[in-house]
Amino acid sequence: MPHLQKARELARVALLRARLRFAAGETDAAIIDVLDVYKMARDCGCQPILIAFLVDVAIEKMTNDVLAAHLPLLKPEQLDSLAAELQKLPPTSSVASCIQSEERMFGDWLDRRIHAEAAKLNDPQAGGKLLRILGADTGLESELQPKPDDAEGKRKADLLLSLTVAEVRASLKQMRADYAELGAIATLPVAEQAPRLKKLEDALSEARKLTKREDAVRYFSTTLLPTVSNVLLREDQFLTRRGLMEQAIRVQRQGATALQPVRSQRVEHKKTANGFELRCPAGNSEEVLIVGRTP
Repeated sequence: MPHLQKARELARVALLRARLRFAAGETDAAIIDVLDVYKMARDCGCQPILIAFLVDVAIEKMTNDVLAAHLPLLKPEQLDSLAAELQKLPPTSSVASCIQSEERMFGDWLDRRIHAEAAKLNDPQAGGKLLRILGADTGLESELQPKPDDAEGKRKADLLLSLTVAEVRASLKQMRADYAELGAIATLPVAEQAPRLKKLEDALSEARKLTKREDAVRYFSTTLLPTVSNVLLREDQFLTRRGLMEQAIRVQRQGATALQPVRSQRVEHKKTANGFELRCPAGNSEEVLIVGRTP
């Protein structure tokens, strides 16, 4: 997905131009630049793929910082128009929808590869050969080819290479079940995610030791399943930041008495020399939006 990195680079350039336009008093043009960057971020993030979601998160954070720093320069009618345009932006995919989409895309592809290669091998005991072929496809072949002096690596590789084709298929089935569990966890309230996520991650960590055959059957899960604990935290912080920006425009337009909760959390307002700060709990910390300070 080469366009994602290019989008980040373009966002930096566009936001630099926005800052220059704000500094020159060309606020209408600067607002257009800012809204264009928001739109590009959302166009990236609407794809239900985790890396696309994370690029949206990164670009919107940069954009929020630039916009918040210059909010005090805007006239009431500009603030009203800005708030309305932000509401028109396309939605971003959720982490849950990204997990579900990646499971379908990757799981279906792996299923087709297993079916096609198993048919060529035509040997129910050739699970090891099948894993080598799939390892080359996915970049995992090194785990099946340990160094000569790596006794532990050889033990693990021997166990994996002893699998049958049926057990390789069972590994795919287990991976899809673990993906489903990840997707279910991602839909839970933030406070309820941690214990279920820890249970799954502990099970995968134990399976990585490859001490028994059941661990080997969980091979695809332990090597291909995405690590989402940090992504879930970032999603919560991201949605909170988005809410804080909406509230910042509200406060700038109507005053601190217009402040509303963000995601059912109380927002703290503090006046500063150049504007104000908004603080709101998010994840295991808090998000802070500083209005009126040049980043």
